[in-house]
Amino acid sequence: METTQQRIPSAKNVKPKGWRYPAGFIDQPVERGLLRFLPWVFGTIRHVPILSPELDWRVRARYQSEIRELTRLGFEYLCSAGESFSLLRLLLVLPALVLALMQGQRMPMALRGRLILVGYPVLVSRIKPAFVHPFGLGVKFFTGFQDGTLLVSGNYADPTARGPGIIRQFQPGTVSEAWAAHQARIQALEAAGAIVNRPCGYDAYVEMSQRDTAAW
Repeated sequence: METTQQRIPSAKNVKPKGWRYPAGFIDQPVERGLLRFLPWVFGTIRHVPILSPELDWRVRARYQSEIRELTRLGFEYLCSAGESFSLLRLLLVLPALVLALMQGQRMPMALRGRLILVGYPVLVSRIKPAFVHPFGLGVKFFTGFQDGTLLVSGNYADPTARGPGIIRQFQPGTVSEAWAAHQARIQALEAAGAIVNRPCGYDAYVEMSQRDTAAW
């Protein structure tokens, strides 16, 4: 069970004042190298459902406005989920920087033994099959197709390219605008003959999320 009484080690002093990603960070060769490097830096990142009622409450409280808006758009709460990595990884600079950013965004965290768990909600639309999870930067929508295509949309800027078969469309805007753009792309793909996958459980969400963030 997640232990929330323990304090997450602060990494705010690791990030220098005025720090930002270096120029050229969004270039594809740099992106690919970084994504291949991240698994070595963070180790194994595990996706886990959150079973602790206390941490689940914290996740719902942190994202209550996003959950309300997504509910109005036809989504329903699936679960609170988390991603975990080893506490020892904070001895390296990059994980500490990422943790500092997460703390600044008030993302719910807990210690689980020697792992840091970062929690967020996962919602699902069953009528127009899609998963969505809000987190510190915004919201991200996922829809999979039977030919292996994965459509991912977000309401924040993310120019990072992905591997073959993944269509990503990210544009700063509202949650409803991102959802409308996601639905429009689903309709365009269906008009071209693509068939949407309809599994709507937690395992299906994890497979899509892992594929979107995998190195290539």
